[in-house]
Amino acid sequence: MTGSNDEIGSFTIPGDIMTKVARADLGWEGEGSYNVVQGKNLVMGNDKKECVITLKARALEAAIGFKPPEEAKDKVEGPRRVQLTVINARHLPKMDLMGSCDPYAKLAFDGQELQTQVVKQSYDPDWNEEKVLYVS
Repeated sequence: MTGSNDEIGSFTIPGDIMTKVARADLGWEGEGSYNVVQGKNLVMGNDKKECVITLKARALEAAIGFKPPEEAKDKVEGPRRVQLTVINARHLPKMDLMGSCDPYAKLAFDGQELQTQVVKQSYDPDWNEEKVLYVS
């Protein structure tokens, strides 16, 4: 049996994608969906469909006063942040004996870790929460 907040699995945004986002023109936006995995296996939802999470990314300047740790190797104009909007997840599995699921999304990048609010009793949670990661 799981606790009150359910960790379903994880997803990975490929490093080359994060690099392109970090080097994109300021204000660039894009959206993508990623399969949720547990180990190397796809997570299947209670409806027998693949579990997916949808994110929107936006390239931002770093906050004033933030100084990057070293000089950038490629031409990048100033430090950057990436704003990720955790939009939703779909087709989550049952997580406890009562058949409910209390999901949240956790973002981790380069030592930074951010988490969404928990959505109680949902197989298809909508978060629409903006999170900001420093990428340079």
